[in-house]
Amino acid sequence: MVQSRSLSPAQRSAKNERDRRRRRERNLEFERLQNVAAKYQEMAPLLGALRVEVTTVRNIISQLAEDSRRLNDVEPDLTRKIHQLDNIVRQNQTEQVERRQRLSQWQMQEMVLPTIGKEANNEPIDLGVESSRSDIQYTDEVLQDFIEKLDDKEKSRVDFLDFKGLPEELEKCGRFSLPPSLAPIHEILFKAYGDITAESNQSSPVIRDSYILFCSVIKEMNEVQLEQVDLDKMILWRDAINSGLSIGFKGNFAIEHLKKIARAYFGAKARNDQELKSLEERMSELKAELYALEKMHDSIIESKSSEMCRECLRDEEYFQGKPLSAGLFLS
Repeated sequence: MVQSRSLSPAQRSAKNERDRRRRRERNLEFERLQNVAAKYQEMAPLLGALRVEVTTVRNIISQLAEDSRRLNDVEPDLTRKIHQLDNIVRQNQTEQVERRQRLSQWQMQEMVLPTIGKEANNEPIDLGVESSRSDIQYTDEVLQDFIEKLDDKEKSRVDFLDFKGLPEELEKCGRFSLPPSLAPIHEILFKAYGDITAESNQSSPVIRDSYILFCSVIKEMNEVQLEQVDLDKMILWRDAINSGLSIGFKGNFAIEHLKKIARAYFGAKARNDQELKSLEERMSELKAELYALEKMHDSIIESKSSEMCRECLRDEEYFQGKPLSAGLFLS
């Protein structure tokens, strides 16, 4: 049996010091590991949430990549459709110009018709310095003709571009959604008349486009007053309303209201008719003259009711049929 070598006091002291240092180091490492474990437990929920978020981001990236692939696949078709829409817009703009030219021609005819008799007699025809809608005066025939035009079921040539701000709204919200500015109009229409599109058998995009135009008319009616309306505007409104009526909308109430606006428009023309205004001014002058004569008459009557006037009347009756010397020599 080998006997262990005994340590000197200095060696034993050094050994004990090393042992204590190792124990301190082990204790420090154990505390460090405990702190790490506590930190991990504290951060475990955050790490779990982060893993979920990383998974979501990966899914979004995958979806975006898939969407990008699909967009690349449909890009040629979209480009073709955009060109088609551009052609439709240009065609609509051309038709709108033609419609306004026809309306101007009709207005000119309405002004020329009363002068045909003069032309037959070789008399000069005076259309004024400029022929415009403001020159049209009220007659029953002009009103009736225009009301009949509002009943015409002509092919609608109206477009979103005809309504201020509508194309910009559609660009923001998408053509397949109702613009926010038309939402209150939709609610009022639905409350008053129900779903006016219910009986239409057209596709949803066609119904939606016509309904947007229909609501845009009601919106403009709500924003303007009679003096801001002209014949062009009413024909435009008619076309927009007809775009819905032609595909089965229950919107005849809108045409009837438009006729009421037209009658009011021509009523304003009648009120502002220059000949009528001249007559009214002459009537006012005559009324003022009559009032002055009535005042003079009343003043004369009042003066003749005095005692002095009655005495004069008695003396006038006395001398009737007599020489003015009558009564001179009576005592």
